[in-house]
Parts: sequence; C-alpha cells; structure tokens
Amino acid sequence: MLPILAILAILPMTHHAGPTGEWTPTNDPSVHYHWTLDASWRPVCNVQVMDTSSSPQKQVSISYRNRLGFHINLSVRMNPGDPQERVIAGCAMVERVEIARR
Repeated sequence: MLPILAILAILPMTHHAGPTGEWTPTNDPSVHYHWTLDASWRPVCNVQVMDTSSSPQKQVSISYRNRLGFHINLSVRMNPGDPQERVIAGCAMVERVEIARR
C-alpha cells in the first residue's frame, strides 16, 4: 500500500482550471471547437463542437494528450440531437479536432 501512495504523491499535478482554448476552426469550415480543462488530480477536458452546416451527420476525431504527454486519438459520431460536446477523462490538452461528413 505504501508504494502506491508514494507513486501518487510524486505524480505531477496541474493547478489551473477554466478555458484553455478559444473557438478554433477545424478542417471543415462550418465547424469550430472549444475546449476547457478541469485540472484535478485526474484531468478532464470538455470539448464543445459548434456546427453551422445543415449536413446532418459527422464523425468527429479529437486528438489530445494525456498528462504524461502521450498522444491519443478519439473518434465519435455526432448526429443531430446528440450533445455536441464530449468529456474526456485523463485529457490534459486538446491538440486538434477534425471532421468527416457522410
């Protein structure tokens, strides 16, 4: 038990919260995204997508880094009526968001 507590004590911690990104364009000119970071001991990113297109379905690829710096890609489908945001546990920074239409 003690080694686990020692490891948790030395893990880097981030102490800022709130907006960390402005509304940013994607590869699709009608879609912008914004992300915020809740920097607790296990950081969480909230990625919001704003789509002004009338095209109904889109595949959203989110490229982010975890707190250890590893690059991770996540793809989700966002249909009309679905929440246009995703919460990503373990995320420390969103690098980019790309859109694919059907």
